[in-house]
Formats: sequence, structure tokens, C-alpha cells
Amino acid sequence: MKGKSRAISKKLSAITLSCLVMFGTVGAVLPTYAADPVKGIEIKADRTELDQSVSDAKSAGAEIVQDADVDKGVVKSEAEADSKRAEIEADYKQQVQQLKDTKKAVQKYSQDKKKYDEAKKKYDAELAKYNIAKKKYDTDLAAYNKAMEELEKKKNQDGYMNPPYGQPLIFKSEPNAKLTLSGKKYTKDEFNNTVKSWNLGTEPWRYAYFDMLNNGQPGSAARVMLEKDKPFVATYTNLQNSSYKGKKISKVVYTYTFKGIDGVNNVPDKLPVILQKDPTVTIWYNDFFGSARINLKAQFYDDQGQLIDPTGSLLNFSSLNRGNGSGVVYVDAIEKVAAFNGEFVPISGSSIKVQPDGGAYASTDNTSTARGSKFNVQDWDNESSAKQWYGAIVGRVTNSEISLDMASYRSGCVWFALNSDVKAIGLPTQPVEPTPPTPPTEPEKPGKVAYHYDILYVQSQVEKNVLDENNQNINNGTVKTG
Repeated sequence: MKGKSRAISKKLSAITLSCLVMFGTVGAVLPTYAADPVKGIEIKADRTELDQSVSDAKSAGAEIVQDADVDKGVVKSEAEADSKRAEIEADYKQQVQQLKDTKKAVQKYSQDKKKYDEAKKKYDAELAKYNIAKKKYDTDLAAYNKAMEELEKKKNQDGYMNPPYGQPLIFKSEPNAKLTLSGKKYTKDEFNNTVKSWNLGTEPWRYAYFDMLNNGQPGSAARVMLEKDKPFVATYTNLQNSSYKGKKISKVVYTYTFKGIDGVNNVPDKLPVILQKDPTVTIWYNDFFGSARINLKAQFYDDQGQLIDPTGSLLNFSSLNRGNGSGVVYVDAIEKVAAFNGEFVPISGSSIKVQPDGGAYASTDNTSTARGSKFNVQDWDNESSAKQWYGAIVGRVTNSEISLDMASYRSGCVWFALNSDVKAIGLPTQPVEPTPPTPPTEPEKPGKVAYHYDILYVQSQVEKNVLDENNQNINNGTVKTG
């Protein structure tokens, strides 16, 4: 009896307390940590990738801060645990991606910041230059405005342009220009033989002026033959001294078209001309004491090869003689500018006027005081004279392409120069306002990025079992005694 009671007592005392973490998979994925007497066992998801992403972002220079852990609550069933586990994994995945994006953003910022620092250094240097240039411009502008006021007051005096304009074009000298031609360049002998083959006449003066022209040219000059109504192109590159409103002119293209010659027998619709190496010196030709006309179109290009619109430019039309012809042939020879597609601007006191036929030339002799000229030609028609305005007029450009006819009547040798060296007195050059440099945009540094850990509690369940000898739960039941 005593032994049997001990056996029953042993079975009754076999009370099994099982702390179930409920499902093995939670333990495998969510390591357990400390236990909370109320919430249960604290478990945390694998955060290896999150920690690595934090480390990588910090190494790249990102500012990373850790927020407080996020309490994901307490689960009591496997279904709840699966749901929370998915929620935590999604949260960590989102944080990892954010950290990776931050790392890339910081790396890009570092590259952009380096470029910015270099650009800022360059900008600061350019800004310093601009400030100096702007100060000079302000001074020059004040002087220019004052000069224009004076020209307005003096516009009716001899030698002054009426009305006055400022000059935006600088095109005065290009000795280092390189000339290329669209047609044949003749030697001096070829030129001579070609023209002499025309049999223009037996009079000595028929060829005298041509010989003087052909034999008196520098080696850099280009002898070419213009044919009637056939454009001939002369292109000048390597320009070094020319600009329009401060923009560099690197190339000028002249297109010559011979329009014809009257009053001379046997000229076969051709005209011998000599193009100068310097485009501002331009051209010499021989009209064989007839009436000749050559159209000239001029186009300017910047250093990017873009066509410049020279509207507002002032062109020098000077040394326009009348009465300077051969005493043997015809004294009252005329040099003129005709069919100009811009605006002629008169110079007060000049002998050159806009005529009823639209051309600009002297109405009467301007070479000899004995024939009514105000000055003798040697007093005004030379580069050192202060009276060059007497045989000049100004051409103001009003189109993107300059077009004009150089024309002569029984002049023999004729020189025409297209440039900006206007002969009116006191012509000021318009100052060009400098363009301020554009400051670089500083890249925006990525801000702080926070991360956090998620924690989850699993609540244990306690079962109290009283088993009989047959391992049946008899908790709260009747116990046999015998």
C-alpha cells in the first residue's frame, strides 16, 4: 500500500511546465534576447544587412543617426508572428535601400562638390576680372556719352558726321590675314599677256595705267580676273584685330561680281583686279577709261564660324575722287559708291553727296582749287591729312549682309577699301559692356538619414498537467486511493 501511494504521488507530482516559444521557425529567424516579465521574450530579426548598409553609408561620408528602437508589440500565435516577421523584413529592406541610395547620393555629392570647388575658383577669378572691366566700361561709357553730346553740337561743322553715330565695328587693319580664292590666281606675266591679247587700241594710254597697276603690287597681292555676272569669292581668315560690339571677327568673306564695263572696245566681259592680302585695303582695278562697276558683298564671321549681323556698323567710303583723271584722256573722272543696301550718312563740308541716281560721289571737281575744289587733292587725299573727310562719306549698315557697288567713270586705276576707319572727326567707338560670369550652382549636401531597429515580444504560455499512471491528464479530477 505504501509503495503504491508513492507511485501515485510521483505521477501526481509530474507537473509539466512547458514554455513554448510556440514555433521553431520564429526562433530560427528571430534570435531571442532578454525576457520581459510582462511582455514575454524579446526577439529581434536578423539585421546584418542593415548594419552593413549603415557602415557603408557612414564610410562614404553620409551623416547617419540611430533612432530609438521601434516596438512592434507582442504576438501570441504563429499567424501573428508570421505577419510581424514580414512587416519587420519589409521595414529593414526599405531602410537598407534608403541607406544605399544615401550612399550613392553622398558619393555623387562628393564628385559634384569637387567640380563645384574648381568652378567656383574659376568663377571668382573671372568675377575679379569682370569687376575691373565693368569699372572701365562705366568710365568709357561716360566718356562716350560726353563725346556724343559734343558731336551733336558740332554736327554742322566741317568734318563732322551729321547726324553723329557711335562706331560698334573695329575693322581697320589685318596685315596677317590669310587669303584664299575661289578662282585662278594669275602671275604678273600671265596677267600682262592676257590683257594685252585683248587689243584694246594703239593709244599709249590704253595700257599705261594697267602696266602701272600690274607692276606696282606687293608680292602678297592676288591678281585675278573677274568675269561678268560670275561671283568670285575671296575669303580672309586669321583676322586678329577686328571685332563687332566686342565680339571677335575671325573671318570675312568678300564676293565680287563684275557687272560690266561701257565705253571701251574689245574688253571681253572681263576685268583685271588685284586683291590685297589685307581685307581692309581690299582691291585695285583698272577701268580702261570706261565706265566700270563691281558689286561687293561682305559677310563677317565670329570665331565659332557663326555669321555676324553687323547692323549699325559704320563703313568708311573715302578717297572718292572727281577730276583726278588723265589730262590726256579725260580729267573729270569719277569714283563712286552705288547701290549700297545701307544708309549713307553725310559728313558736313564733304564734297561727297548722295546723288539723284542713289550713288555717293562728288557733284563737281574735288581735286583742284583751280577747278572749284575747296582743297587740292594732295591736301586731303593722303593718310596723314586731317582733311580726309573732304572726299568721304559714311555708310551705316542696316542689313546682316553688306552689299554695294564700287563704280568708276574713266578713272584708269581705281582703289577701293572697305573698312571701319571712318574719316569724320571725333568718331567714338562704342564701349562694350562686359558680361558678368555665371556663378556655378553649389550642390546640395544630402541631409541626415536615420535608421532604427525593430523589436518584437513573444508571450510564453504555461500549462500545468497532472498525469495518472496511464499518462492521462487528471488535473482537477478525482484521484484514486486504493
